[in-house]
Amino acid sequence: MGTQRQTKAHQTAPPVTEMTKLTGTKSQLSDFIDGMARIFDFTGSLNRPRYTGSGFEDDVAALRSDWIAVGNDLRSAMGWYENEEADKTEPSP
Repeated sequence: MGTQRQTKAHQTAPPVTEMTKLTGTKSQLSDFIDGMARIFDFTGSLNRPRYTGSGFEDDVAALRSDWIAVGNDLRSAMGWYENEEADKTEPSP
């Protein structure tokens, strides 16, 4: 009658190629191709870190938190030192 629309739950899997039959899964094929590319990567461009997504933002937040903790520790130590020095300079009764 009319055309049927398939939902995501009813969609079929992608076709299996001869290469994926040899390697087992598409992920293994991707890993194999990546390894072959690294053999000829004389400039090391494939090894450069990728700063995209939330990983970079998470690192920035972690560094910010670390430096805030360092600042709080320094303030605490300076306050303790000032109290110690004040106790030394007060005349004893």
